[in-house]
Amino acid sequence: MIITKLRCNHTGVPYKCQSIDIKCDTCSTIYNRRLDDLCRLRSLYDLHNEYICRHCKSKIPATLEYYGKEILDTLKRNDNGLIIQSQKVRVQCSECNNIKLVVYHYHKINRIKSNNIKYKCISCIGSENCRNNTKEQKGKTYETLYGTVKSLEIKDKLRDYNINHRDYSLTNYHTFVSPNKGKTFEEMHGIERANELRLRLSIQNTGSNNPMFGKPTPTGSGNGWSGWYNGWYFRSLLELSCMINYIEANNMEWKSAECRDYRIQYIHGGVNRTYTADFILEDKIMIEVKPHKLRNSNIVKLKEAAAIDWCSNNNMKYKIITERDFTTLSTCDIIHMYDTESITFIDRYKIKMDQLKGGLPSEY
Repeated sequence: MIITKLRCNHTGVPYKCQSIDIKCDTCSTIYNRRLDDLCRLRSLYDLHNEYICRHCKSKIPATLEYYGKEILDTLKRNDNGLIIQSQKVRVQCSECNNIKLVVYHYHKINRIKSNNIKYKCISCIGSENCRNNTKEQKGKTYETLYGTVKSLEIKDKLRDYNINHRDYSLTNYHTFVSPNKGKTFEEMHGIERANELRLRLSIQNTGSNNPMFGKPTPTGSGNGWSGWYNGWYFRSLLELSCMINYIEANNMEWKSAECRDYRIQYIHGGVNRTYTADFILEDKIMIEVKPHKLRNSNIVKLKEAAAIDWCSNNNMKYKIITERDFTTLSTCDIIHMYDTESITFIDRYKIKMDQLKGGLPSEY
């Protein structure tokens, strides 16, 4: 608030070069300032009403500032106690909670235009607009949306783009792909360079770098006869025999262990890997089915040690069973189950089963 009387000219306009005393409404401290310096920052009307010095404004937290509820930084001020409009501040989006770095002046203007609703970053606003536009335009033709003339222009542009893009793709194919088609790394780059490329690809797709790291084994992978039995997927005929002659024969409750809840991590050759067993019995026992000839292999022992450690931490037991623990299904049993549709195989093993049945005698 101005506490000195202003000197004015004959028209009643105050002299801008005069010095005046102005009082802070918060701490009651009196400051001497030139009127033109103050008018450059504030209007004369504001000077007569409220004035807060820079020392008092520096004590106000940023969350209480005008349009500053989303601002995470303490706002910087000039010598006159006013906020520096060009400073960059961190602002948190109310939609995605991501923190953006914006200029305070533009942030304040955008908040005024949006009537002070919750702050959203540019990405969230664009996603929302895209969803709204998609809903409005879904199922409509270009003619309905833009009219006949505009729709013809759009279609011409799309046709020209597709033609040019196709020609560009064919040119690149004949220039880079076609000459090397069917060639090995050694033929294209030489033995030394080929070894470097193979090593690099091996590192990029090993362990945690592999896109399938930590995920269950996809359906159809492996070399075993795989398919479905009563809605359950099996990866080999040994697993199918275990389901029927070991688990169901003993009336056990079971479920598949091939999910992320039972994922076990271990290290093999200095590389992080993951492993999942085959079955969970009575929610207490984790079962792995292996041929007896592989029971004592190094990789099986490595997985077994990691699984025992995991089970001990989760109040479970781990067990490996082989074909010596149950009766394996004969070829006749498998064909009978296939004919009665008790089991179904994936496509490539359906062909093999038909070939196998075609080569057997009719009385078989």
